[in-house]
Order: sequence, then structure tokens, then C-alpha cells
Amino acid sequence: MDDNFIRVEVEVNAPAIQDKLSALFHDDRTMLEIHNLLAKTIDPWVPYLSGPLSQDVDVQPEYVRYVVPYAHYQYYGVGFNHTIEVHPLASAMWDKVAMQTMRESFEAQVKDILVRRAKELYG
Repeated sequence: MDDNFIRVEVEVNAPAIQDKLSALFHDDRTMLEIHNLLAKTIDPWVPYLSGPLSQDVDVQPEYVRYVVPYAHYQYYGVGFNHTIEVHPLASAMWDKVAMQTMRESFEAQVKDILVRRAKELYG
């Protein structure tokens, strides 16, 4: 698995709802909402000087991608002295660092999204 992705695993031991749950993870609206939540959750860790890296984020149902040309270098910025004036938590590999403290909150919010979307789609 690519280290650039956060993996959320859900184990379901109820065959009657497995297909519906699987469909939620293939529902563009659901995944777009989850990825927007991810971008918002990790934003305080994204290096920020004047805004382009933190604010130029492409959120799609399939991914969250930072689109400025230097995003890759900042992400793997070992040895970079990230400015922490605006984002005091800024670091390289910001998603992984953010999840060290935000994972439980993020997972709870994803669960809330899944429950709400399941009710909207399936009653």
C-alpha cells in the first residue's frame, strides 16, 4: 500500500448490510464529504506561508491532492524549516503527523458521516 494514503478499515459481520456499506464507500457524495473532512482535519499541519499550498487543495471522491508544483517537496521536506507563524503545527508528511493526534476524532466523524449517509440512502 502507498504510504501517502490514510487507510480506514471497517469490519462488518452482518452480511445483510455489507453490500450497502460497501456501496457507501463507492458513493461519490459520501467520499467527497469524507475527503473534505480529511482536508479540513489535516490543514493545521500543512505548511503555510502565504496560502497556496494549504489553500490549493483538490478534493475529489477518490483523493485529496495538494496541487501547487512544490507540494511534493514540502510533503517529503526532510530538513525543511517549515514556517510555523500561521500554522504552528506545520510539518512534512502532514497527514501522518496530524493523525497521530486527530485519528480518533477523524474516525468518529467519518462514522457519523457514514451513519447519516446510510440513513439518507437506505432509510
